[in-house]
Amino acid sequence: MPAAAPGKSGPTKPGGTKSATTRHARVVVRLREMILRGELAPGERVAEIGIAALRNFELVSEAQPEDLIKFGLIPEFVGRLPVVGVLQQLDENALVEILTRPKNAIVKQYQRLFEFENVRLKFSDEANRAIARQAMARKVGARGLRMILEELMLELMYSLPSQKKVKEFEVTREMVEKRNVSLSMIEKAAS
Repeated sequence: MPAAAPGKSGPTKPGGTKSATTRHARVVVRLREMILRGELAPGERVAEIGIAALRNFELVSEAQPEDLIKFGLIPEFVGRLPVVGVLQQLDENALVEILTRPKNAIVKQYQRLFEFENVRLKFSDEANRAIARQAMARKVGARGLRMILEELMLELMYSLPSQKKVKEFEVTREMVEKRNVSLSMIEKAAS
């Protein structure tokens, strides 16, 4: 293979892109640097790296099966991974969209459930953001959104059917932060 031209970092393919060997070596060197700085421990899972920083995400997204083998995974295990995918953590906006946007969104499910009791349930934008922040703080991601809503709405689901005066109810940020949507809140909404 011809030597690299002056000013170039390594061999290139005919199309002008760096060869896979050069790119892999660069990724391995970055991983070793991260280990030496204490940012990454050998054998540490990708989720524990702290991919939230964009440069770490870019670094890991360039990893190839050969890099995983050089990092310590056994070839038999790497061979059973047909695709290596790198995921970023969901931010607050993404969690709010998951709560409200899909056809079968969790918030829409609760609204439909309360329609059976002839109550119009609303969630303020701040309440949705507070739910998303709780999911991020608990590090439960999108799957934890349902858990948080179930904790919040449990008492309301049992006490609301007996309240005939309540025709509309709005869940607010304060209710989410206090984790309290109780009968007293319903009585305040009714008056």
